[in-house]
Amino acid sequence: MRKLLLSFVLVMLGYSLLWAQDRTITGTVTASSDGTPLPGVSVSIKGTTRGNVTDAQGRYSLAAPDNATLVFSFVGFISQEVAVGGRSSINVALQSDVSELSEVVVTGYGTQNKREISGSVATVKGSTISQMPMASFDQTLQGMAPGILVQANSGQPGAAASILIRGRGSILGSTTPLFIMDGVEISSTDFSTLNPGDFESLTVLNDAASTSIYGSRGANGVIVITTKKGRSGKAQLNYDVQYGASSPPVNRLKLMDSNQKLDYELSRGNPYEWTDEDVARLRQINTNWEDVFFRTGRTASHTLSVSGGSDKTTYFLSGSLFDQTGTVKNTGLRRYTGRINIESGSGGFTFGLNSTFGYSEFTNTSEANTGIATPLNAIRWINPYETPYDEEGNFTQMVSGQPNALEELLGNSNLRQQLKGVGNVYAAYEIPFVKGLRVRTSWGGDFISNENTFYNGPTTVTGRS
Repeated sequence: MRKLLLSFVLVMLGYSLLWAQDRTITGTVTASSDGTPLPGVSVSIKGTTRGNVTDAQGRYSLAAPDNATLVFSFVGFISQEVAVGGRSSINVALQSDVSELSEVVVTGYGTQNKREISGSVATVKGSTISQMPMASFDQTLQGMAPGILVQANSGQPGAAASILIRGRGSILGSTTPLFIMDGVEISSTDFSTLNPGDFESLTVLNDAASTSIYGSRGANGVIVITTKKGRSGKAQLNYDVQYGASSPPVNRLKLMDSNQKLDYELSRGNPYEWTDEDVARLRQINTNWEDVFFRTGRTASHTLSVSGGSDKTTYFLSGSLFDQTGTVKNTGLRRYTGRINIESGSGGFTFGLNSTFGYSEFTNTSEANTGIATPLNAIRWINPYETPYDEEGNFTQMVSGQPNALEELLGNSNLRQQLKGVGNVYAAYEIPFVKGLRVRTSWGGDFISNENTFYNGPTTVTGRS
């Protein structure tokens, strides 16, 4: 009886493991109104952080268990959940979200009802952005608004992305959109020292009618950022915390193992004059250099905020800590930010202050080149029968004479320290004898200070050169 029971348990366990295996699901997402494909739709597995986005033809591909539920979401459309149920092909038609037409959006110098705007305007809620553990908010805009293309230039923590709105308008000059935060133009080169948890909304203006109020500077589109403000009432204290983990993408390039590489080199005539004992010893080594360089990245985000006020004065205060280690060793980002938003009114006058200040430390490594001293390139060319350390714990001198890539990664450092402050003060007056007429003046600026420190270890190839 015990053997029978044990056999039954093992069989059921085997079935459950087979049932839990992932299958590749493909399909197309279209608009229910006219059947046109929808690019940039977010397709995720409910209850997890796994997901993908549709391509320009509305197609997607995602690995998911048979008992999973897929969530399809896109700005301007009603989110839809579909159970996999053992299927390998799932096509979805999303319905337009008519309720979004009643939203109030920020344009140039004020707010308007979305139904009354003739131009192309898309709004992304700040609560959506803050749920994504990205160091730079521009990378979170992918798939959040129609007509906007976001391309990450690097996977290192804090790296900026390139943003294109409604395609490339010119082959010459910049195609970067204009970024406005609380009425102040901010630099598009680096957003990592801003806390997305302080954002109330982001409005994407992406046609001539919407961007004309900014003149030629808005020719590439405009992204208007509105930060959180206080509301009259009792003080509200909020604490937001996020923890996450990240891993590098799967390497699709197949590389030789030690036996294959040794056989290849011996077929060329034993260039290193190895003995049979040397070859037998090297065949016992099979180093996975991805495991040497990569690790599981960790992300921790903490934000503490308080808001409130009276009928005349409102306030919003926040402080945050963001700490992220990269998937490559010796890379990471640590950021501290603070924000103060205050508005006070008396009679027909209104005075206000919007300000944020942050400090960040970026630890990066060399990339995006073909040099053999660049650590990340070594994953492609370094021999699998060699190890990063010798028996005495010292860095190995490679047989090929090429640099020890791990020594290059750990022995050299690139530290960037950034101070960033964005703020504005404003005053407004309601003209008493002309209904709806309001005069406002605003003074602000964007301050950035970067200090870079490079260190090349004297034993590394970079240091010796």
